[in-house]
Amino acid sequence: MSDNVKSLTWLTDPHLEFCSYRTRHQLYHSINQAAGEIVIITGDLSAGSHRLAQYTELAEQIKKPVYFVLGNHDRYGTTFANTETVVGRVTALFSHMVRLNGSQIIPLSHSVALIGVDGWADGLGGEGPETKARINDFYQIIDFATDPEPQVFREMKERAGKYSRALRPSLIRALKKYQTTIIATHVPPYEGAAWHEGCPSSPAYQPFFSSPTMGKMIKAAVAEHPGKNVLVLCGHTHSPGIYCDGNVLVLTAGARYGFPEISKTIYLERLHSIFASSDTPAL
Repeated sequence: MSDNVKSLTWLTDPHLEFCSYRTRHQLYHSINQAAGEIVIITGDLSAGSHRLAQYTELAEQIKKPVYFVLGNHDRYGTTFANTETVVGRVTALFSHMVRLNGSQIIPLSHSVALIGVDGWADGLGGEGPETKARINDFYQIIDFATDPEPQVFREMKERAGKYSRALRPSLIRALKKYQTTIIATHVPPYEGAAWHEGCPSSPAYQPFFSSPTMGKMIKAAVAEHPGKNVLVLCGHTHSPGIYCDGNVLVLTAGARYGFPEISKTIYLERLHSIFASSDTPAL
């Protein structure tokens, strides 16, 4: 891909498994008609038995490069291993479908690059493993459903750490070369970015909707590169919000089951002024 992208189309949590044929194709049409030359999807594309058909349909219908990560729902009704197999089949068939696995640096312009990785809630936010709250991951992801709950919390932490470690070398390289690095990931990397109806999620649910492991890694990397900016695009919480931590700006997009839509068109030429401003960002 050339490094002269002017804008990108971002969406998250489309949950195609909840959408009618007509709704899905309206979404594809809107993406094709949008200004963005490339598409970024930050997880929860589809779930269960619908995944292969709907990943394939999306790949066939969208006529632009698509850079995506997976979310927790992409593993619902199956195992982590099976999901990797299904996604691998789709990306092998469609070269414009690129799964961001942490290792790639995608140049978008002379000053902006894209990196990304799935990410995972690490179970450490808020009340941590002591929380009495639960989400459907414990029952819908086969790997988790067959393990005792204390083991699930350990696996959450391990998985979050794995994704953070996978992304760190690319983030460091991108920060050295580019003024702004865009990170695509599913789970908000800060508790303050895990929005729920206008406020950060409650301490009981923070373990499942934030990844402090990822946030600490990003913050440390940016601290080593003063003057450089990071824009994080994420979803997962289904509630929108903006969170700033120094030169790290996190946009968490909202979503509604059965009503997928473009989250935002991001114009690269505006990024520098956004980070230079103390006002609420307006992309």
